[in-house]
Amino acid sequence: VKGLSPEHQEKLQGIIHDHLRSTNAYSAIRAFVRDYLSSEEGIVHDEDKLLSALHEKRVVEQLLGSLGRDQASSSTPLASKHDSLSRGGKHLHLRFGRASAFLDCLAESGAPAGGTLIVHVLALGQRFTSRPVPAVAEPNFQDFSCLISFPPSSSAPLELLETRDPFHIVVVQHGDDDDSVIVGAQTIEWRKVLVSGYLSVHVELAAVGGDSKVSTGVLSLQMELLPRVEGKSAVDEAAVKSQIKSERDRDADVDRRFFGMAKAWWKEYLSVRPEHAARAVKIFSRGDDDVNRPVCSFLEPIEAGRAIRTVGEAARFVSLLEYQRIQVLGGTSGRSEAWADLHSVLAGRKGDVEEHALLLCALLLGFDLDAYCVIGSTQAGEPHMWVLTLHSPDPAQPPQATLWESLTGSRYTHVQSAPPSHKYGRVGCVFNQKSFYANCQQDDSVKECNFDIRDERLWKHLDASLVTALPRRQPAPIVMHSSQSHQMEEALEASLKQLVSDHRRDTGLATHWDSHLAFLLGGALYSYEAERVTGVASGAVEFQQSIRRAVPDGFTFKGFPIHFSHLSSHRMLRDLLRSKVASDIISLHGGVQQVRFALRVYIAPYPERVCAVWAMLAVIYARIDE
Repeated sequence: VKGLSPEHQEKLQGIIHDHLRSTNAYSAIRAFVRDYLSSEEGIVHDEDKLLSALHEKRVVEQLLGSLGRDQASSSTPLASKHDSLSRGGKHLHLRFGRASAFLDCLAESGAPAGGTLIVHVLALGQRFTSRPVPAVAEPNFQDFSCLISFPPSSSAPLELLETRDPFHIVVVQHGDDDDSVIVGAQTIEWRKVLVSGYLSVHVELAAVGGDSKVSTGVLSLQMELLPRVEGKSAVDEAAVKSQIKSERDRDADVDRRFFGMAKAWWKEYLSVRPEHAARAVKIFSRGDDDVNRPVCSFLEPIEAGRAIRTVGEAARFVSLLEYQRIQVLGGTSGRSEAWADLHSVLAGRKGDVEEHALLLCALLLGFDLDAYCVIGSTQAGEPHMWVLTLHSPDPAQPPQATLWESLTGSRYTHVQSAPPSHKYGRVGCVFNQKSFYANCQQDDSVKECNFDIRDERLWKHLDASLVTALPRRQPAPIVMHSSQSHQMEEALEASLKQLVSDHRRDTGLATHWDSHLAFLLGGALYSYEAERVTGVASGAVEFQQSIRRAVPDGFTFKGFPIHFSHLSSHRMLRDLLRSKVASDIISLHGGVQQVRFALRVYIAPYPERVCAVWAMLAVIYARIDE
């Protein structure tokens, strides 16, 4: 239709209008709307509910059928578009509309605060991301839709009814400086769509970080099952409600039994030594949905596939996610005690120390390592969480313990009683998706800790059968996005060079760039990133040799490498100017014969559009003999 001239569009509309009027299609719709509005359901005039009812009563299908199309292929244009997919099983089409009440996207003046919004969807182990749209109070997501595939083994409606994993939706706001903030998140129960094959809902987003009762926006969402359910193939509404209630009752029973066991276990733990009450033993934590859950239920192994190839890359990837201490209003600590869903962490590309540790542990579990999250404190007494892996080459000997810092990607081999090279002070408990152990040792310092969790004199464990029975969500897969890192490097390098040149020009200084020297800097940046991944330094000798040959006699080389996890050249310049070494380089005086600058940028792409960005600003300048 878009390709037709206005005259042809008007003519086509007239033909359709005459045909629908001649077939009494308009009369059928008016009769339905009149009956709907006179019913109790129609007391509240809601456009989406009305459209949903029209679909359920097959009015739209009959209308399209009057145009001469086959009934089976005319349920929606999308049904025919994905007909080839539908033959292989069931699919669920999610279509977003115009949202509302995104008041945090407004400045104090009432005007849009700027930036963009992106919707992230996790559904049945599949992830979808919308295109960015302007961040306004009523953002328009109408161009965003996703087709969710059900497992081939779950093609019948009754089998789909037993697929209980809810959908998780996150909306992220991105600023102009490559910064991001999670606007809100919500889980939705999708199985009501099995009744008629079509469902229209409004999803009220909740703030994350312990403020889940605060509404941050409302999404409009339509769901349609493909191919459409027909007659006896549909699921009765009572069956859907019964299934959901049965699952909730079952989960509640598991939670009750776990809570009863944990209560008795805690009394036994305190009877061993009363001072255990002051240790960092955390059996429950609040999720970002404000529900208290056992900490073990926050973990599930994540297999990253080809996105992350080694455990070193896993640690490096997690460390590149921005560390954000979640603050809340009021309270004694001023920080949130809620643990965010890992899908929210991946969508926002940031998290608190607990989310970093949970994600790293989940990835190491995916590599089939014996990994655990550790809850304890630093040597300074600050609450902290890190990761532990155990390796037992000789079952007769205590396992070898390695401590992983998720915020930096560093790892430390633990040797009991040896002077520590890390910041960890005390350990209260360790846990993963299958087990929970509390430290029973008289000295709870990490330095003196024996991590042989098999020894019941040293560690008290919860009943593993109740831990594994806990309800939990399907983990979010890691997504590797296509990246043109070379083009990104060139663009970022050019932008940062221009900013440095402009800054010097504002102080009356000219800037001359040396492309060959910039090329030599690249090898060092690549080695820095490789060292962060492997823990092994290399390439330093060759880099020093090449620089010595490139620097003329009577000149001095000075370089300043720096690491970023964002792509904002303006933020990079601000960080450079805050460093005395870099600021001294930028402020050097001299003409082209005395001072030549170089800048090199290296970008190492990781999953989830996360990047390790290395930059080196360097200068060759003539020495002044005193």
